[in-house]
Amino acid sequence: MINNFLITPGLGSSYLMGVMLSKYANGTCYSKGAFDKLAKIKNSNIILVKKFIRDPGQGDGYDPNIIQTLKKNNNKIIYIVIDGFACEQSRKDTIFIDSIKKYKDLYDLILWPNKFTCEKYSHLGVSDTLYHLYDDKIKPNVAKEFNITYFGILRKDKVLFNEKVKQKLNVIDCCGDPAKQKIKPGCSSLTEELIKYSCHYSVRGKKFPEFTYGVNTKLSSAAASNANIICSRDKCFEELLPEYDYYIDDVNNDSINEMYNRCEREFGTKNWEKNLQLLEKVRKETAPKFIGNKLNELIKKHL
Repeated sequence: MINNFLITPGLGSSYLMGVMLSKYANGTCYSKGAFDKLAKIKNSNIILVKKFIRDPGQGDGYDPNIIQTLKKNNNKIIYIVIDGFACEQSRKDTIFIDSIKKYKDLYDLILWPNKFTCEKYSHLGVSDTLYHLYDDKIKPNVAKEFNITYFGILRKDKVLFNEKVKQKLNVIDCCGDPAKQKIKPGCSSLTEELIKYSCHYSVRGKKFPEFTYGVNTKLSSAAASNANIICSRDKCFEELLPEYDYYIDDVNNDSINEMYNRCEREFGTKNWEKNLQLLEKVRKETAPKFIGNKLNELIKKHL
């Protein structure tokens, strides 16, 4: 079957797990609003990226009535989970999981972002784990000294940092509408800007949904650019990289400062190089071609 990806244009995660993944998984991308075109498609895999099926008028998602129409045309509905759990961060209700439960019969396969989450919610339907890929345009960095970047939107509800580190962080805003992205002078793209940095940063609090249910994109982007990363021991990170010297286990101002100072001190040393070698495994196992093949394997396995 052909893979047809439904994406939300302008979102970084939809770009990677939709546009990028479709290149390596025999796929075609459609805007999530292009149901007039999709209604004519039969006998294919419809892959929902990021957004989930939810009640009409209850937020940005897929209308269950439209999904039912797609299923009547003998299409299989596959859902790639990205950040649905973030919907619950400031709510008392569990809108994401409740929606999955309500419409579980509409999903033929749910692909969770890490094994922990998959095991916890596999009772909701046919499930498996699909790690996230990195942008195939990312190249090894060319930095000659220790410097550090945050690849994304620096928000306090998504990442923890203190003023010292914030002053050192070079933020590369890789999210949102590509037309509005601010590329620094002298660079032709965000990935060209990324190769200027020898270290990445991604520290989350244990209560953040991304810590437990999040994706591996930032870890994989660091690995792809041959850069180490100061990071919390997120579930997804630890599954891919059990042993790593630059995890912060007890996240607080002091531990963040200590790890920053350690990385600055160890840049270029044998230990720095040892940890780059550990990241090589992540680079290979989350490469776009590898993940594209994995997606097709999982579809063949379950459907």
